[in-house]
Amino acid sequence: MFIFDPKRKQTRRPVEYPWLLLLLAFVWLWPAAVHRDLWNSESTLYAVIVHIHNSGNAFDLQTYGTIYAANMPVYVWLAAASQKLSAILPMSGYTAARLATTLFIALSLWAMGGAGRSLLGRYNGRSVVLLLMACPGTMVLGHALDATVMQFASFCFFIYAVAICKRFILRGGVLMALSWLMAFWAGNLPPLFFLWLMTLLLPCAKNWRTRQYLHTIAVAFLIALPLLLLLPLLLSHNNPAAFRVWLDYHIFGIFGGFADTHFGMSLMKILENLLWFALPAWLVALWTIYRRKVLSHATGWFCLLWIMLSAVILSLHHDLNSNQLFWFLPPFALIAAAGLDDIKRGIAAFFNWFGVMIFGSAAIFLWLLFFAINYGVPQTVAQWASRFNPYFSPDWNYFPMILALSFTPIWIWAVTRRNIRGRQAVTNWAAGSTLIWTIIFSLFLPWTESLKSYRPIAQDMAHSIPPDLVSGSQCLESDSIALLTALDEYSPVKKLYHTASTHPPCRYRLILSDDKGLDIPATANILWHGERGKKGRETIVLIE
Repeated sequence: MFIFDPKRKQTRRPVEYPWLLLLLAFVWLWPAAVHRDLWNSESTLYAVIVHIHNSGNAFDLQTYGTIYAANMPVYVWLAAASQKLSAILPMSGYTAARLATTLFIALSLWAMGGAGRSLLGRYNGRSVVLLLMACPGTMVLGHALDATVMQFASFCFFIYAVAICKRFILRGGVLMALSWLMAFWAGNLPPLFFLWLMTLLLPCAKNWRTRQYLHTIAVAFLIALPLLLLLPLLLSHNNPAAFRVWLDYHIFGIFGGFADTHFGMSLMKILENLLWFALPAWLVALWTIYRRKVLSHATGWFCLLWIMLSAVILSLHHDLNSNQLFWFLPPFALIAAAGLDDIKRGIAAFFNWFGVMIFGSAAIFLWLLFFAINYGVPQTVAQWASRFNPYFSPDWNYFPMILALSFTPIWIWAVTRRNIRGRQAVTNWAAGSTLIWTIIFSLFLPWTESLKSYRPIAQDMAHSIPPDLVSGSQCLESDSIALLTALDEYSPVKKLYHTASTHPPCRYRLILSDDKGLDIPATANILWHGERGKKGRETIVLIE
């Protein structure tokens, strides 16, 4: 079942430092998860988390009076539970909630490391983890308040279960059942059916038609089937309205629900976004497929079957979000790790040089941009930065600079090592992506948040808020949940409602426009207005 052949003559194995991998993983995990504002893409989910945390009712799924039922609320419960840490640790509620994402991405890396070690041989688990850390897609996925990371963890658990099922039937069955449950809870039916298809189609390869594998499947079904029905039944009993919304619009995941099912064709979008989303894993995986007869091995069959099924399912989506491409990351990482030792030294050196050029150039540009936006030098870059984000006010802090300055020489030391081979090249890619991520979320955190957060808007509007909104005698409504969440977090407004919800008549309304313009009634009294983004891309108006 191995792509890696333990009997093949091996080159001299380089010295391994497991503690360095743990340190790199720690640095990789934390920068974008802590000490940053709530971004607009996280607002809806965070509003549900706060509502559940405050109400104490686990099935009261609401966002300012509207029902939220995009999936089973397991991730929401974990995030709400982790929010309690904000009471005992110096962190905001949304930072504490993001710890659920950190937990799932850490479990994902652990599972893929174990799968790589079991399927490819000793020391290959580290290569799989480093390849995943080097991919921008994993980086983006692993630092946002989003239940998608739970679905990614379910896929990693499934692969680990398959990897160990021939040696540990019970453990493999439990892990496989847990992967099915997590896939359903986070992504509804499509990822669950995908994993079931993988489970049933694997025995088409002779090496997977074993008694141990069949026993593992039996254990998984015995555990998972009753539990798969439990949460939908509880939701229908405790919140029938949310259950109906889930059935009508979300049960088929990315394809909608019974009342609104939509399909399309996104194959070209998948191919375009994979170029950056899964780099360098897909590049090394193509090299491995070229150099080896991958289909002749059980693990190769497993990975290629996974890739083909993922491409078929995701290509049927009418407007695919690039974050959904995480389906491809685990098989690409496994195939790529299997071929690292076969990469010739010259090719490995070129691959390493290519990564050094990419991350080195990006680091130089980011340092120039940092000095430009904070000190106006060089002037050309400063003028460009001002046009791109004219509402940013420099807020210099010595700690982010110390963090960025400390990690930059570490990366330089890593990339200047001699005798670079495939494993070292991948390690340098992972270190380079961590370097860029660290610089962005240390030096550029205020800059980034001025573009991604509504905090500046909410704080600016706070000076113009009428007293009856502060006292709670009047309410405010808006179509934008992101704006409502920002006001809830960063302003003294007491009563906030979404316009689509059933609520008492509100005297005040907050209108958000884009390039299409504003829709303000002629009789409305404008109390405040603000702009956000490049050239006033968004205009926000408070009317009475």
